[in-house]
Amino acid sequence: MWGHVFFALLSLTYGELIHDENLYFLDDLNWMEAVKEPKDMFVMFYEPKCGHYKRLLPEMKKVAASFKDQSDILLGQYDMGHNKHIGVAYDIKAGPSFHYFSGKVHYEYTGPQTASDITQWVKLRLSPKVKLLRSYPDVQQFISENPTVFVLFADEDSEASNELAKAIKFEQNALIGISIHPVALSVYKYANPSFVVFKKNDYKTKVFEGELKADKLKAFIDEEKYGWVLPFGDAAYEYFFDNNKPGLFVFRNSSQSELDEIVDELALTHHGKIKFSIGDLHQHLTFAELLGVNPDKQPFAMIIKPINGVLRKYPADKAAKEELGYLIKEWEDGTAKQFYKSQLAPDDDSLLTTSNFKKLVPSAEKDVLVHFYAPWCMHCRVLEKQLDEVLETIGNDTLSIYAIDAMANDIPGHDIFSFPTLKLFKAGESSGIEYTNKEKKAEDIIEFIKKNRVVSSEYKPRPRDQASKKESENQKKEDL
Repeated sequence: MWGHVFFALLSLTYGELIHDENLYFLDDLNWMEAVKEPKDMFVMFYEPKCGHYKRLLPEMKKVAASFKDQSDILLGQYDMGHNKHIGVAYDIKAGPSFHYFSGKVHYEYTGPQTASDITQWVKLRLSPKVKLLRSYPDVQQFISENPTVFVLFADEDSEASNELAKAIKFEQNALIGISIHPVALSVYKYANPSFVVFKKNDYKTKVFEGELKADKLKAFIDEEKYGWVLPFGDAAYEYFFDNNKPGLFVFRNSSQSELDEIVDELALTHHGKIKFSIGDLHQHLTFAELLGVNPDKQPFAMIIKPINGVLRKYPADKAAKEELGYLIKEWEDGTAKQFYKSQLAPDDDSLLTTSNFKKLVPSAEKDVLVHFYAPWCMHCRVLEKQLDEVLETIGNDTLSIYAIDAMANDIPGHDIFSFPTLKLFKAGESSGIEYTNKEKKAEDIIEFIKKNRVVSSEYKPRPRDQASKKESENQKKEDL
């Protein structure tokens, strides 16, 4: 047995690729050997002790088994507990997560984590996504039957065709064709090669300008595959929120459809500057809660600027043509006013909210530690117990600890990108110092406070302050 282990380790030292039922073991040593292969890779990055990894490993083995007879894809798993360089190189912070690699292109899979869903997704990446248009009638039919299509006028084996194939490796929504018939080229009067988008709405056609290279073609497709006005739904989520792009969102119910014409007019005037989206928030209640608005108050409109999951919101005074025009102008000038959602603050300030944040944080006499949490976050609930111990150790005469629901409150100047987040506000200072240690045990937090605090303490056990204690009790009642 130990002989086999020794030879396996020796193989890894020299970068040899080994696998178990077509699922390859990848690490910092053999990664370069893997990417030398003229094939794509689909890799699960994981932490060995993670329970999710243990649950997903059988699914990943099923995926690997389904591709055992294919030579154009390598299925692997990368241990982030004992290797770190590849995770750092591709900015992969935690596992388990799934990533597809094709040449210099890297794409994260974020769909359902079942063998069947993953297998179907990988097969789509490997299958051709371009329809070959062999005649002029083929081109006519392709354009007439679809609201938006892209056509490359070029030879099938041209350099432009090869660059297009690279550009659409991960494309899921765009309809793309290659016209190889000379009659079509002469009728449409485009140069060879040319890449053109045809739309039934918007500006009808637009010719790609620039060098026909994969990265530039992809950027053109990403921008043009959607119209100027997107129905609020999956396409809007992908365009705006997955790509951190701002948009003007108009929310109305079915009886207020006259707003659609107003939005179309504005889109005609302002296309190229900002895209629009229309929807009914009664069909998207979770998103309404995220915005901090009441769907029954429709119609209303706001520009939303996503930043890695944080939504910055700039509402219009009214969902009408003139007011929407003013909002766009203010957005372009940088003078649009941001909206911050807030819970209702009780009179005794026992609950920290947006409206009383400046009143309670910072304190002139004490340092303040704020726990930004989400109601669904289990790690946040575990942290609450550690914070009880922190305050009992330091004492409430020099330190206050508050918890704030960051899903229900927006704090100006404090965007929260992950949960839980801790920030220490020194006495008299409004800029918090974020606690960045992955370990969130009481002793580690105490050391962080001792290092950064202003008000000194003898660190004797004392009871928690009344406001934070009442808040904690209310939270426990809600949890129950």
